[in-house]
Amino acid sequence: MTDLSQERELVINAQKNPAAFNKLYQLYFDKIYHFILARAGQVELAEDITSQTFVNALENMAKFRWRNVSFGAWLYRIAINNLNSYYRKHNRLVVTEEETLISLADQQLPPLEPYADFDEQIRITELKKAVDQLPDFEKNLVALRYFQEKSYEEIAEILNLSVNAVGVKLHRALKKVRKIINL
Repeated sequence: MTDLSQERELVINAQKNPAAFNKLYQLYFDKIYHFILARAGQVELAEDITSQTFVNALENMAKFRWRNVSFGAWLYRIAINNLNSYYRKHNRLVVTEEETLISLADQQLPPLEPYADFDEQIRITELKKAVDQLPDFEKNLVALRYFQEKSYEEIAEILNLSVNAVGVKLHRALKKVRKIINL
């Protein structure tokens, strides 16, 4: 990953020349795609929304204003808005089979070592199921912080919250997870 000053240069170049947007696309495509896939649960839908996210970003590059938070924060906000719009428009909830959920969670969590303790595997499976029971906003919050490894500042920018609100809401979400798995 590039540092913020390098990323800022990429953004400035993309604002001047749309062909330069390709570097930002390459930098963020996998992260945005996997984030949407984990929320949508369907490969084709995730591909469509990811494509729309990058099209929206490219079309609105002139409106982007640097705030010393990664460009990715803006992309995640666009992705969440596109996903929410899709579900509002189609008036439906995400329904996935348990196999699909576990597969998606496996893509987001590092694989266990072959010699890993069986009890550890069980705890990770319980954690995945507990996070899945959270409301969508809290799932996004947990996914951004722990699976996408975003800072509180980036999450605040993505979800349009204050940094303190991110901390409070994340604490509440984790408290719910602990209650679900009885920790």
